[in-house]
Amino acid sequence: MPQRGKILRSFREAWGWTTRQVAEKSRKLAEIWGDSEYALDASYISKIENGGTPIPAVSSGKLASMMEVYSKGSNTLWNLVKPPRNGFLVDDPLGGPEFTQMIREGRLAEKLAVLMASAYPESSIPNQTSISPMRDNDGRSRMHPFQDRKRYIRAIVGLTDYCLFPLICPGTLLIVDRQCKSIPSYDFFSELERPKFLIETHDGMFCCWCDSLEGGQMIRVVQHPLGTLPHRSLHRPLKLGREAEIIGEVTFWGMESPKHRQVRDI
Repeated sequence: MPQRGKILRSFREAWGWTTRQVAEKSRKLAEIWGDSEYALDASYISKIENGGTPIPAVSSGKLASMMEVYSKGSNTLWNLVKPPRNGFLVDDPLGGPEFTQMIREGRLAEKLAVLMASAYPESSIPNQTSISPMRDNDGRSRMHPFQDRKRYIRAIVGLTDYCLFPLICPGTLLIVDRQCKSIPSYDFFSELERPKFLIETHDGMFCCWCDSLEGGQMIRVVQHPLGTLPHRSLHRPLKLGREAEIIGEVTFWGMESPKHRQVRDI
């Protein structure tokens, strides 16, 4: 019996119901919701539980009805129907969007979670390069600070965003600190030290460097010497609050190596 069918059977047995009872309740829901698509019969429920009818082949209405009967949420339903991603978190065949945007859920959010698991900015850097997770002084693992969703947001650089190319390429996953929005005025030793920001304008979101102008009332988008600004509006100073908003400073980014991506896409 497929594992997903076992899970659905465990839901039913936890409530102490037979397949006939679940079918009766689904018919009540179909009457209340005004659509017979939500109704199931006992034999069909048994087929689903025994693997005779694969979960992906079951209509969304009937699955929604079962989740309602068992008082389960949308996350439980999604976990039942989605296939395992496995290598998708590393080799993503779907790629990213055309435009830079924030990521709140789904496969890219999971990929960012994997990246976050290996980044511990508050820990001391070890003397030797290590693949082991860093831990507190007492040896215990601790929650990653990037898990604070109120402070940190996730984003992906779009295929048209070449502001900081080749330092940050399209498809790069970003973690942005919303509490850090101030643009420093001092000089930087190298481009790696210069803070990178996620900004939002009328033309979309962009990952870029910024200069502060007119006492912080205006900003100028600064591109990498090898990069390009995708919109004309970015070539002139922008007024904060009206034409542009600094979402936050990029505190972590990760991307697949160009060589590996090229080999995979062949």
